[in-house]
Amino acid sequence: MVANSDLERQLKEALDEMQAQLDDLENTIREIERKIDESISQLKSLKSDI
Repeated sequence: MVANSDLERQLKEALDEMQAQLDDLENTIREIERKIDESISQLKSLKSDI
């Protein structure tokens, strides 16, 4: 049988990995939002030039 401390360690490692993946996802989402905002600004500039 696996000791509780080993299970707790495995759970903590899994949670830490999930948190790291969530942080990466949040950073990716922020980057996408920034690119969308840039694109909207560029489109507005083009529209005003027409």
